[in-house]
Amino acid sequence: MGNIFRNMALPEAAIHWHGEALALRPDDLILNLNHLCVLPIVATSVERIGGLR
Repeated sequence: MGNIFRNMALPEAAIHWHGEALALRPDDLILNLNHLCVLPIVATSVERIGGLR
């Protein structure tokens, strides 16, 4: 689900679903990398950039 939402440019939903997957499999390297690579295409503000980091 996280990858689907990331591809749809919905980073908040992607982060949520990657977090759900990580709760089930916290040691999964691919899940961790996917979770860390979710960023919006264009941030709406400077504050938002800091929050997404």
